[in-house]
Amino acid sequence: MKIFSKLNNLQFIIAISSILLAIIPMTYTSYSLYSRYSDELIVNSQVFTSQIMDQLRFNIDEYLRNATTTNEDIEKILNNSNFMIDSTFRTEVNSYFSSRNDIVSINIYDEHGNMEFDLPGKTLRTSYDIQDEVWFEPMLTGNSLYYFSKPHVQYTYSNDQRWVISVVKMLNIGQGNELKKGLLKVDISIKQLDDLCKSLNLGGSGYVFITDSDNSIIYHPQQALIYAGLKEEIVPGKFEQSIQLETPQGFEVISITKSLSFVDWKLVGVTHIDAITKNNSRILSEVLVIIPIIVFAIILISWFISGMITSPIRELESKMRRVQKGDFKALVNLEYGEKEVVELANSYNAMVVKIEDLMRKNKEEHEAKRQSELNALQAQINPHFLYNTLDSIMWMAESGQNEEVVDMVTALARLFRISISKGQKRIFVSEELEHARNYLLIQKRRYKEKFQFHIESNEEIDNLITLKLILQPIIENAIYHGIEYMVDEGEIKISVIATKDKLIYTVEDNGLGMNEETRLSLLHSSEGVEPTKGGSGVGVRNVDERIKLSYGDDYGLEIESVIEEGTTVRIVLPRIEGDR
Repeated sequence: MKIFSKLNNLQFIIAISSILLAIIPMTYTSYSLYSRYSDELIVNSQVFTSQIMDQLRFNIDEYLRNATTTNEDIEKILNNSNFMIDSTFRTEVNSYFSSRNDIVSINIYDEHGNMEFDLPGKTLRTSYDIQDEVWFEPMLTGNSLYYFSKPHVQYTYSNDQRWVISVVKMLNIGQGNELKKGLLKVDISIKQLDDLCKSLNLGGSGYVFITDSDNSIIYHPQQALIYAGLKEEIVPGKFEQSIQLETPQGFEVISITKSLSFVDWKLVGVTHIDAITKNNSRILSEVLVIIPIIVFAIILISWFISGMITSPIRELESKMRRVQKGDFKALVNLEYGEKEVVELANSYNAMVVKIEDLMRKNKEEHEAKRQSELNALQAQINPHFLYNTLDSIMWMAESGQNEEVVDMVTALARLFRISISKGQKRIFVSEELEHARNYLLIQKRRYKEKFQFHIESNEEIDNLITLKLILQPIIENAIYHGIEYMVDEGEIKISVIATKDKLIYTVEDNGLGMNEETRLSLLHSSEGVEPTKGGSGVGVRNVDERIKLSYGDDYGLEIESVIEEGTTVRIVLPRIEGDR
């Protein structure tokens, strides 16, 4: 729950929202651009490779066309010598052969396969029979002008392993006064063809190979590996300008096929896709490095910005919690920040001030009301007590106790003088003790000397300030509920002490005491024990309330009582110096 609470705070929500809003589009855009760029690279590579293949096709066509030109040149030399293979012919052909470094051999055969002309005149391979060639009979009997063999190892001469292409042309050979059919075979080195194919730039590992009409490979830059079965090549089964396929080695490649116009061969260009996208992969690697950096920067910035937004809100929340606990001084001081948050803080401050003012007024009204109630209760002392006292004086006068009447009237006069005290709520301790003494004198006379009392104080304490009329209800309670029903003589002792910051009255009696329920009800029950029998009607609880209302909850009454032993009441007030 704590983790969920932390994840549910406003700063986290703002930060995560900002991060997601930044990262998701950025990631999608990066991926989209990368995919599009890769696709465009492949398409552009296909177009570029196709253009290069067109140029290569043109160059190979020229290469093969030049090979036919060689046959035509030799045929012209033969025609100029009246179709006779004589010394003139041999001299001119030797000169022509010497000027060409691409011609491996020139051979002329009659229609029976007999060698009529041989250049360069090396040792012939004894196992070789020209009539076994697939083209021998078709060229003599057919209408083909030229025949181009597949690239092959030269097999006319012994100890000659050069790769050649044989270009065959039918011609007429003079024999006496007659002409007979013959075949001219010129072996052209494929070095130029190999150079043309290998010079083609199809990316680091790209290459070109050539197939015939049956899709058999007739040239490959790694021909030896192909023949040895160490390399397997996929040959497109039909002509397509561009296809993507996977090689047996597991490489994805682009294969582009071009048909030669001069012969029934096909050029196949192979480009590895990983070579095409090599730079793109490097870009992707850089992006994968940059994105985490950007994401980290976005996280920091988002967290910082969200913190700036939520910090005053958290402060506002903290101050509101303090206000909940009653601290109305917890105002928010925002001199800068977002306009809405500043206005919210100002509204909050105004609200707190208004609530504090309303609570203060409500408290004042409540205290005034309560004080009025207490004053009204206190005011009831005079007529009620006066009635009882005057009743006692009347009985004394009738019985001729004139001296006691004088004492009673004098004590009553002093009692009311202090009670009135010019309307003041606070009097000197000496005056409060004097009021208590007069009250005790009157009650002692009324109860026919049933109890004795003692009052202890000193001059320094007498000059302190106290609430007035706080002893009388306590004394009244001690008499009516502690001493009145005693068989033995009662005793009430009043003492006053002062500490550094407190004034403490102690009223002790040796009366009947009270149980715990009664003791608690005197201060805490809404229907507290009201000692109203012939008494004041104010009660102990009202004294405690007056003190707390005037000085706070740290002050008031403390009551201790033991059944059949008596009761002790301490009245705790703040120490207030007086000035007479």
